[in-house]
Amino acid sequence: MPFDQDHIEQLIVQKLMGEITPQENEELELLIQENESARSLWLDMKNAHDFFSAGTAANDFDDKKAWEKIEGQLIISPTVSVQKKSPTFFTRKRSLAFAALLFVIAVGGAVFLFNKKEEHPALAANGIVLKMSNGKTIEIPGGEQEMNVEQSGSDASFKLTDGSVLTSASKEKLNKDEYNTIYVPAGKDYHMVLPDGSEVWLNALTEFKFPLSFSGDTRTVTIKGEGFFKVTHQSSRPFIVKSPEMNVKVLGTEFNIKCYEDEPEKTSLVTGKVALQAHNGKDTVLIPGKEAEINDGKFQISDFEQDVTLSWLKGIYVFNNQDLRHLQSIIKRWYNMEVVIEEETLANKRFTGTVEKNKPVEEFLNSLTKSSDLKFHVKNKQVVFHTK
Repeated sequence: MPFDQDHIEQLIVQKLMGEITPQENEELELLIQENESARSLWLDMKNAHDFFSAGTAANDFDDKKAWEKIEGQLIISPTVSVQKKSPTFFTRKRSLAFAALLFVIAVGGAVFLFNKKEEHPALAANGIVLKMSNGKTIEIPGGEQEMNVEQSGSDASFKLTDGSVLTSASKEKLNKDEYNTIYVPAGKDYHMVLPDGSEVWLNALTEFKFPLSFSGDTRTVTIKGEGFFKVTHQSSRPFIVKSPEMNVKVLGTEFNIKCYEDEPEKTSLVTGKVALQAHNGKDTVLIPGKEAEINDGKFQISDFEQDVTLSWLKGIYVFNNQDLRHLQSIIKRWYNMEVVIEEETLANKRFTGTVEKNKPVEEFLNSLTKSSDLKFHVKNKQVVFHTK
């Protein structure tokens, strides 16, 4: 397909803003697969979008409304381009559509570029960031892979494993049930002890919201990504995990919940008993050894293998007869690399094996391609699969 940079930029902006139609999305994906310039453009714009907006998930900023306001003032046309000098982290001129995208993100919280002292999730030393309910952002020191949320009298505090206090809050703040957010980026994981003694292990690319104190009739948290929960038993106060498509209600149990955007949500029960409710009202109950997958608001119950489902807790991902598209997501989460599958037929190839997070990505890719005609090359945080 011919390379029309302005048209492709407009499609990318629409995709990143969540406004792209199915037909336009299909066109964009085809362009990215077939054209190296389009692929490079997509990576540049997506990386900029991710970089600027990483810490705005917990804000009330409405990017769609901001975009509508901009659309009323700007005419996005294939014949219009920006004449100003490109930012230093881009190599080509960018159209008005891209400028508008960056403006929307900036309004939502990216002004930190002009104030080096302001903290932001994308700038954390080791990538893991705690965003307080008051908007303050705190970098979690590198090497600290665990944090306790503790209460003492009228105060609550975030304590690291070395005993140091990251931050604390007074009783006045506790009574508000305000939520704090942990951001775990690609290639990382994190362990937390919650105020009630419950534990949660968070996988890469996970956002987890929790209060400093469980002061109501329930103990409620929110997750996007993947987490393993070990919940302390409290018969009078159920523990509720809210995800994009369901609520998981327990009293005391161990379970895994996986709710990434690019695959169906799953809840897998190790011990105890959980009640699941989809946002459309449908519900079900799980017993140990069973997992529930939700599709179109309907639950599908099946057995699961703990060694496979929970392998990520040991820094290993076990995959059994999975297609290349599924592994594409794993590479992105664990190695922070984009994946391009140049030939559509390759996407359906199936593989069995393991990924070890602490080993170089090339080692995994070499083992993946050893027993097939699949080939790859790595360039600028991008893995390209091909056969030629």
